[in-house]
Amino acid sequence: MSMLNVYNEIKKVHPDFVLLIKSGTFYEILENDAYVLSNISGYKIVNKTNYQLCGFPSNVLA
Repeated sequence: MSMLNVYNEIKKVHPDFVLLIKSGTFYEILENDAYVLSNISGYKIVNKTNYQLCGFPSNVLA
C-alpha cells in the first residue's frame, strides 16, 4: 500500500487532524495537511507526481 493510500484511508476516519507519517528519520505530511504545516513552519512543499509533500527531520521534535 502506498503512502498516499495510507494517508487517504486515515484521513477518512480523522478528517480534522493533521496526519504526520514517519518515513525513516523524517516525518512527511501530504496533500492539504502539507499546506497547513508549510503555513505554520515555513517548510517548503514539494510537488510529487500525484500529491504534495512537506516534511521535516524527526530530531526537530526532540
